[in-house]
Amino acid sequence: MANWCYGKMTVSGKKENITNFLLTAVKPVDKTGETLNQNLLNLTEDELGLHLNVAYKDKSYLSLNTNCRGFIDSTYIKVLSDKDNDYSLLLDVKFANLVDTDTLSDIAKQYNMDIGIQVTEETNEFTQAIAISKAGEVMINDITEGWLKNMKKIECKINKHFEGEISGNKLHNQSLYNQLTYIMAELYIALKDIDIKKESDFITDLIDCTVNLYNGTELNSVEVYDYLYENIMQFRCKSTKNLTELTFILWNDRSTNKYFGYINDRLKSRYYNS
Repeated sequence: MANWCYGKMTVSGKKENITNFLLTAVKPVDKTGETLNQNLLNLTEDELGLHLNVAYKDKSYLSLNTNCRGFIDSTYIKVLSDKDNDYSLLLDVKFANLVDTDTLSDIAKQYNMDIGIQVTEETNEFTQAIAISKAGEVMINDITEGWLKNMKKIECKINKHFEGEISGNKLHNQSLYNQLTYIMAELYIALKDIDIKKESDFITDLIDCTVNLYNGTELNSVEVYDYLYENIMQFRCKSTKNLTELTFILWNDRSTNKYFGYINDRLKSRYYNS
């Protein structure tokens, strides 16, 4: 029996290529795993994002064409960047056991798109982070065991930095507190091989910026998580893991400068390693 892993997948490239990926590489299957007619797939777009549905009367699934071991887990797909030559989507995904990168590598190469995946096994036994380039090269395939221990470690850091304020204004929202913990745990994995001399300052600044984004916009906690997750995955895809290469970018320059200008300036100036 498979242990399912749940998480997020980003795909980035030209809009035409990614649209083709959704309509040709993604396969509609029924509850037995039998492939349905490809014409049953229906892709629409509204102000919320993309919607990929199967026009089928019974239960159906969206297979990533990985022998029914990888699926898009939601018909809603978040658009992170809507530029024709810089189109980026965030998808909810699930995989049976570990993610097999072979098929995904072929898909990345065929559709000329970057793929980033981070999933966690359902009982928190491990997390797997993957980055695949447009050329199909598997740049990252990290498996970190003891995910739950890392989560506890990061949660302790959040508590330490905001001791006495957890029940106050900053982290009163429990959902945001949970999302912050996930964000910090993923950063912990992304930066685990990088020495950060002022780690405490970095964590404090990131939490401050994230909470300010939540309090200053109409974004819910999951949407805040999605924006930061995309930036973390972009960093993981870089061949050179230098902290100055980490940048937090939002939907426009004004919002980026307002909510993350402070930490971006410190990252660029190497403050956290001085």
